[in-house]
Amino acid sequence: MAPQLEVPNMDSLAAMEVEVVAGEEPWVTTVRAVADDGLIAEITWDQVAASVAFTLLRADQMLVRIERESMVIVRVFSSKVGVHFDAELASGDLGGTLTIDIGPTVVVRDPLLLR
Repeated sequence: MAPQLEVPNMDSLAAMEVEVVAGEEPWVTTVRAVADDGLIAEITWDQVAASVAFTLLRADQMLVRIERESMVIVRVFSSKVGVHFDAELASGDLGGTLTIDIGPTVVVRDPLLLR
């Protein structure tokens, strides 16, 4: 079993321009942010499974879905652009940080997709 995933404090999320949706299980949470162009970025984490799923939507249509396991930390914070998500992976020879910036639009950087 993977070590428990470190996730943001719910009080800090409440102070940001994001929607927080609790999952059916208390260790699953989804955070949703909307870019100025209407794109919707969702990041869902499962603390027990140490997994993260990122979904990019336009209205109700899914455009992109990225799923990662063996995650160690998720960060959500306000940035000069808007909202910033980080999800850090550490598993054997694999490592890196999935980053998502939500502001005028949604910008995704995933080092695993570059390989």
